[in-house]
Amino acid sequence: MYPSNKLMLGQLCQRGMVLVLALIMLLLLGLLAAAGITSNNIAGQLLRNDQRRHVVYQSADNIINFLMSNAEYFIRYPQYFDSAGQFSPQLPGYLQVEFIDNSQITMHCVAETRADGCSLDQSLPCAVNYYWQIQVKTVDTSSNISAQISQGIRFSYLSGYCFG
Repeated sequence: MYPSNKLMLGQLCQRGMVLVLALIMLLLLGLLAAAGITSNNIAGQLLRNDQRRHVVYQSADNIINFLMSNAEYFIRYPQYFDSAGQFSPQLPGYLQVEFIDNSQITMHCVAETRADGCSLDQSLPCAVNYYWQIQVKTVDTSSNISAQISQGIRFSYLSGYCFG
């Protein structure tokens, strides 16, 4: 009977070892699955941040295009100041994006120069070249992503419209 007990004990040890190896394999598979899910979550967050960055940048670009397309902002510049003396144009609703703050919009005339071809005696109105700079900073209030765009513009008009 003694040899058969030894045989059974060896079989039990082998079965116990298989159980331990199976548990180790399950643990490793669980860790790999958790790492994969974490990696996927991080990639998703990176993608969402990149999309928000694009929306913030596009919002600033749209505001600059809106300001450049309306000559009134350049000709009647002082009429668009708020009570604090800051340039504050009224933006249409389609430029307002949820969670994006467009509060930092600056626009000022950098230089005024006489255009070529003016009459020497100045009997005719002479066009003047104006150089303006527009800066827009937009901030996503939910993620704190910001974009700042500066745009220069030159146009010719009658003299006396360079403010600031």
